[in-house]
Amino acid sequence: NNLFSTIPTELGLLIQLEYLDLGSNQLTGTIPDSLGSLQSLAGLALHKNFLSGTLPESLSNLSNLQLLYLDENDVSGPFPSSICQLVLDEFWSDCRETQCNCCTTCCSDGAGCA
Repeated sequence: NNLFSTIPTELGLLIQLEYLDLGSNQLTGTIPDSLGSLQSLAGLALHKNFLSGTLPESLSNLSNLQLLYLDENDVSGPFPSSICQLVLDEFWSDCRETQCNCCTTCCSDGAGCA
């Protein structure tokens, strides 16, 4: 993909959506609160974009979420503690910038993910 835009808040209306992969694009702006309405969502990939701001607390409503990829963005922390209460199989983030204590994989600019 080569999407240049912000993430539309209207995506939160797609309540039957199970996977949303917007990774490796040129997306800017913040992660919309409306994504927390996607109750069927099992995977959310937003990695390798230019997203900024903080992680919305509403994402902790995603009880079916198993995969969350936020690495290689400009998202800042700390993440809401409720995010760490989700049982995620994989949670990738830039741990230093986001102060993530529950990520399964930590990434850093130029050093990759480990």
